[in-house]
Amino acid sequence: MKTAEFLLAAVVLSHGLCAVEVPLNGSGAGVAVVPASGCPDFTVERPRATGGPVVRASDFGFSTENDKNATAINRALAHCRKVNACRLELAPGTYRCFDEPGVVVRDFTDFTFDGKGAVLVFRRAAEFRSQPQSELKLDSGNMLVQRCVRIQVGNFTMDWDWEHDPLAGFVVCTDKHIDEADDASWFDLTFTDWERHPLYPNPVPVQKMMTMDPSHERFRRGGGFSFGQSEGHFGTKNEWVKPNVLRVWPRVRPVGRNLNPLASAFSPSGNRAAVRRIEKGGTYRLQHCYYGKNGLNLDGNRHLTVKDVNVWCCFGMAMVVDGPQRFWEVENFRVVPPSEAEFAAAYPGRKFFRYPVTSTSDGHHVACSQGNARYINCRWSLNNDDSSNFHDRFTIAIRVSERTLQVINRRGTDYFRAQPGTTLELREPNFAPTGFKAKLVKVGGGQLVVDRPLPEQKGICFLVWDRSFGTDRVMMKNCVFEDQGWRNIFSPSDLTIENCVFRRTFGVPVRFIADYRSDLWCEGMGATNLVVRNCLFDNTCVYSDGQPEISTICVTPGGWDVKGIDPGFVGGNMLVENCRFVNSGGPVLDLQTGKNVIFRNNVIELGARISRAPATAGILRADPSVPLDTVQTCGNVLTPPSCFSGKISDSAAYERLHPRFAKAFAFLRRPDLAALPPGRHEIDGDDIWAMVQDVDVKPFGDVQRAEVHGSFIDIQSPIAGTETVGAKTLTQTERNAIDFNEAKDVGFLSVETEPYDLKPGEFAVFMPPFGAHAPCRTREAPHRIRKLVIKVRK
Repeated sequence: MKTAEFLLAAVVLSHGLCAVEVPLNGSGAGVAVVPASGCPDFTVERPRATGGPVVRASDFGFSTENDKNATAINRALAHCRKVNACRLELAPGTYRCFDEPGVVVRDFTDFTFDGKGAVLVFRRAAEFRSQPQSELKLDSGNMLVQRCVRIQVGNFTMDWDWEHDPLAGFVVCTDKHIDEADDASWFDLTFTDWERHPLYPNPVPVQKMMTMDPSHERFRRGGGFSFGQSEGHFGTKNEWVKPNVLRVWPRVRPVGRNLNPLASAFSPSGNRAAVRRIEKGGTYRLQHCYYGKNGLNLDGNRHLTVKDVNVWCCFGMAMVVDGPQRFWEVENFRVVPPSEAEFAAAYPGRKFFRYPVTSTSDGHHVACSQGNARYINCRWSLNNDDSSNFHDRFTIAIRVSERTLQVINRRGTDYFRAQPGTTLELREPNFAPTGFKAKLVKVGGGQLVVDRPLPEQKGICFLVWDRSFGTDRVMMKNCVFEDQGWRNIFSPSDLTIENCVFRRTFGVPVRFIADYRSDLWCEGMGATNLVVRNCLFDNTCVYSDGQPEISTICVTPGGWDVKGIDPGFVGGNMLVENCRFVNSGGPVLDLQTGKNVIFRNNVIELGARISRAPATAGILRADPSVPLDTVQTCGNVLTPPSCFSGKISDSAAYERLHPRFAKAFAFLRRPDLAALPPGRHEIDGDDIWAMVQDVDVKPFGDVQRAEVHGSFIDIQSPIAGTETVGAKTLTQTERNAIDFNEAKDVGFLSVETEPYDLKPGEFAVFMPPFGAHAPCRTREAPHRIRKLVIKVRK
């Protein structure tokens, strides 16, 4: 078996069961699997020529001097309807939209809304609402496009009024206090972009905090704090200490402030735990808002094109799709902060600052639709929550009479939103079909009344699907998900994700899922015929090293005994091919459900994260319920990192990285290493041997004389004493410049290296041809150590 094949020759079973090795050129009984085809081709029709007039918004009060430009645009739209216009044009410039409601584009056919490069700046007061955060008030969005046919909307930028009502800010924790008294622990947050916060001294909500890199450009490990999600909810107790310093009592109820009645995250123990967890001196993104009015709401349109729209910032989700919408295309939709040049052009004379957030909740959200959607050249960055979330809502209910179902999901029929006349389908709690469909004739009192007798209820409930919806046939192509706030959820069938980039995502980049809860959401009506092709997954899952790159899962309520889920319901007929996975901290593919899966011709480039997750980084993992004879892998290549370190106690997890590592690490785990005399010790002839050395370690400097090998891997470990080893992954240019001695299998160069401090019980591995290392150094006083070097033929 070739090295590259060996590296990916195992599928590891979850739930702590034993590992099962699967050959890369076919698994199990070798059942023939037909590759998934993904999204079929379809056409989104553009507006047809009608001969109608072109209307200019400037004729209706649209002006850079006006604070109520949403009203002006709506006046122009009303005139467009009156004269059957084919087009409304805005104009270049920056326009304040501080009025209610937002822009409403409704009931147009064969029409174009052309922003002409306008920047629309919104400021809209938050409402105090006690509804769950899942509620969608489509009429409240910055812009609503509703019930239109063959319409194109685009060529504008959406922003928020940061001068007067910032939605978030970068903060540094400058002080903290843990108190034995209940609800008395606090931390101080200093806003770094303001000497005086625009809302000081008024009360401000504190709803969410995320750990940020000090550069303010990306998230980093460390997680965050969530104190509330609903619009108008004040989250947790806080007060101003200085004009730019906010003292926060996490998990403490703010007296006299607006709160969602459903909020329950207040506790003395949570107060102290949160203060203990925050890092003094750490950088965070603090959000005053989470769910809200949204940016661009799309509802019930047919043949809609959204093109060339930027969302620099919005309150709520950047884009929401809802209702009986079908056949739409989104091209060049960018939910990203402005560059310095873009900011200067939009706001001449104002000081540039990095935006802490783009959309304060999902970057893109499909609550329900009738499918046929295409996303091309889109980009999401620095949003909060999911970047993309495709699903269809359903509900859970019990049979209370011959024709009546009682909804038992806490969010009730308002969340499900099925209307009389639609067709309902019933499924068992494990998603299995009952074969029953009926017309919904009445909704009220949390009940659904249908037009014919219901079947007997066998399980704890029925899953109730509204069959007028189905977000299937979706294409995502050339899209970038970078430094995004959480994960990407995909519940459609007939889906293709192609030529996309997932870089430094906070959570799972691609999750195929069906998920229902008794108190929260019920989302996803099956995900099959899935293609992920030619995608780059680069340093993803910042939050946790154990999270997968691509996962399939069916989630049922905790404590419910739901058995027998069809493994093909989510992840049935799936193809992952020609993808590149860089520095994975968890499985590249995690099949908790799935059937007829092909994983082929992918490249997995392990990096330094393998030292933190040696057992899971870069593996394939499958649940015992997944039929492994229908999982086929072939043509995949996994490359170990050039330099990595670990603990000898974990060394068995690294053995999958090379066929000779099992023997090498077995020698490294010998209990008598300290008794071995200096010199060479045979392990496997000329392919593997060990050398015990007594050496004097030298001071570690800024530039080291490092060595690199060509034919042999180095595994180095101190037996007695502490050693600092300098490490560097060379570029191809650096490697080519070395005067390499083939006979001695070594070359030298002077280079800056990263120090690895190794103690007995730890090891470092340096892989040729790029793993340069400067051994026998110290950051302490010079001293003598005994060390072991194992040479492994590559």
